[in-house]
Amino acid sequence: MNINFENISSKSSEYAYLKERQYGVSVKYYAGNDELPHKRIDYEVDVKIDAHHNGWQIDIDKQNVFFNQHEPDLISEILSQAITRSIYPVQCVINNKGLPVRGITNHDQILSRWNHNKKRIADKYEGRRLIS
Repeated sequence: MNINFENISSKSSEYAYLKERQYGVSVKYYAGNDELPHKRIDYEVDVKIDAHHNGWQIDIDKQNVFFNQHEPDLISEILSQAITRSIYPVQCVINNKGLPVRGITNHDQILSRWNHNKKRIADKYEGRRLIS
């Protein structure tokens, strides 16, 4: 199977629909055979697809994260949110078979965001380290 987003006329409303989409994601964690999840993480993912000389560039951005159906309010949730903001958006290039041509193409941007966010996190949440 070959992926070719150019098969659709650029004047078609479906073309824009394929080039940019938003997904709602819900990840649920269950303990043993419980029917109800003991943890749940919900978020939105924006996916953008653009032509690239090696195939297709995919941009993925994760946002609006909720933990157990509420905004982050525990320190672990707040730190998770801050780290996520460092990683996303992520970019990669895939070929016409959907396989990666290169790894993450915006790695330098992610490192830059991480260094900036790491300093903000350390300044805001400075505390004593516990060694066990």
